[in-house]
Amino acid sequence: MSVTTAIRSTYALPATDRERQRLMTQAEMVRPITRRLFVDAGIGPGMRILDLGCGVGDVSLLLADLVGPTGEVVGVDRDPRSLEVARGRAGGSPHVSFIEQDLADLAFEGTFDACVGRYILMHLPEPIAAIRMAARSVRPGGIIAFQDSDLSRVEPMVFPETPLVMRCAEALDRVSLLAGVERHMGYRYRPLFLAAGLSEPELRMDTMLGGGPDFAGYHVFAETFRSLLPVMERFGVATAAEFEIDTLAERIRDEIVANDAVMSFPPQAVAWTRTAQGPS
Repeated sequence: MSVTTAIRSTYALPATDRERQRLMTQAEMVRPITRRLFVDAGIGPGMRILDLGCGVGDVSLLLADLVGPTGEVVGVDRDPRSLEVARGRAGGSPHVSFIEQDLADLAFEGTFDACVGRYILMHLPEPIAAIRMAARSVRPGGIIAFQDSDLSRVEPMVFPETPLVMRCAEALDRVSLLAGVERHMGYRYRPLFLAAGLSEPELRMDTMLGGGPDFAGYHVFAETFRSLLPVMERFGVATAAEFEIDTLAERIRDEIVANDAVMSFPPQAVAWTRTAQGPS
């Protein structure tokens, strides 16, 4: 497999306005986990950061807050509409810029203090190539940090178990397997980082839980299901009619509330390390 092929994403979610809105809602949910990752990794004021697969800009804008007016953030994505949204959200800030380019075509060489990516490695056929590319883009001693969902297990998804949530979770589990998503990224970060020539990474996995009538996870869960329905239908996993997609979020919420249950969002796995220092 060529390096170019290895970094071509097999991302199964559609590039639609509805999906972009889902990503923004999801980003608010996981923002504390992402921010903690960057702070613990050492990202701070004055740094120049490369954000891989920036999408509509949530990670780039978070980074801009951390690096402040003396720093700079460069976001890269292949979807022009998402970048248009990201630029609008940045409000013309001179410290945040966005580039339309496929990850396979990037050629930065040691020009950043850190390179980060959220929900990137889990969608790549050979993530080692992307990690090596990230390492090449930073200076000696630069920071490499990634975050992905870990889909290793369907359970625990909800406790006590409720039938609708479990049916949906099982369908999502099947389609992630069939679509080629890396479902065990939380457990693969360490060997991948080491195989890419990096030092021992710091590792962590956080799980968000929620219940009651106002948990945003119901909407994100149902909209993820909606976005993946074309893939599910192609593989014969599920149909829109079978799951009554237009009312799915409300029915999940009602089921959780009626059973006084608690639902978990997919665990968020993070890893970070630094590249080797240059000769002293």
